[in-house]
Amino acid sequence: MSTGRSRRPETGTPSRPAGKKELWHDDDLVQDDGLTRDEELEPAVEEAAAGEADEEAVTVAVDHSDAAIDDPVRMYLMQMGRIPLLTRHEELASAQKIDVTRLYFRRTMLANDFMLRGAFELLKRVAAGTLRLDRTIEVSVTNKAEKKRIIQRLGPNLATLDQLLKANHGDFLFAINRRNPGRQRNAAWRKMVVRRNRCVRLVEELNLRQARLMPLFERLADINQQMQQLRGLLCDSRRQLTACGQDVTSVRRDLAQ
Repeated sequence: MSTGRSRRPETGTPSRPAGKKELWHDDDLVQDDGLTRDEELEPAVEEAAAGEADEEAVTVAVDHSDAAIDDPVRMYLMQMGRIPLLTRHEELASAQKIDVTRLYFRRTMLANDFMLRGAFELLKRVAAGTLRLDRTIEVSVTNKAEKKRIIQRLGPNLATLDQLLKANHGDFLFAINRRNPGRQRNAAWRKMVVRRNRCVRLVEELNLRQARLMPLFERLADINQQMQQLRGLLCDSRRQLTACGQDVTSVRRDLAQ
């Protein structure tokens, strides 16, 4: 039977569980599971590197696809996709500007006797049945009410156009005649302008297709170019005749004989 004192438990740092050992090194901490801190960070580093590689691969693939596109429609759509869209206010303003410009172009194009006579002949052929109504006038094939309204207006408008164009032809001959008084010639020009504007309104009521009017307009542009060339030739001939000491009037008299 011992007489010694019993030991009291030591109070201090709690003992570590068995099997858990930590060894400190200069470079890293080695735990009992055998993994270092660098080894624990390796999965995260690998995932980040894989993400960067995927982004680079996607960028290279996109650049390569842009360079290898041969389809013009797809290329056009891709280019249009890079352009910012208009706002609602900008779309309305652009549409109104297009309508006003188109109306101004048509009225200016028709405001001469050559175009008006060409439009008159087209409408006469429609009334005679040699041209189809839906291919000459802007009207839907299924819109029977609009076609009936145009047919009803066609006859009276053609009769009025015929009278106005004949009156314009007479005033034109009067206005270009220098023997007539200047005031009367200017009055004839003003009457021609008023009649032309009325003719334009009559033609626009029937709504001729733009495709039918453009060949007439191109022919008018060719005639204007030829007239400018002839005017240049006349100016050059006058200079040459003046340099030679001859009179233009005497040369015209000789040509007339």
